Amino acid sequence: MVEGRSAGGSFEAEEALEGEHDAAVDRLYDTLRALLLVPVADAGAVAVKLELAISHEVGTLEGGEECFAALLRDLRGLAG
Repeated sequence: MVEGRSAGGSFEAEEALEGEHDAAVDRLYDTLRALLLVPVADAGAVAVKLELAISHEVGTLEGGEECFAALLRDLRGLAG
């Protein structure tokens, strides 16, 4: 990942990789949007879509990982 290549480096080194990082993030979100727009036929697939939609954002919430784990447990239980 781009962040790993600049870790511990200078501000200039990080700045030089900023455009590459932004492009990678854009590709991630484009792919995520495309996957989320695909129709699904069962609750298990909906659980996967929810996991994709929020798993990378859960770290921004205090206690978010625990909440996310509980949500996935509930969804998987409902999906059978």
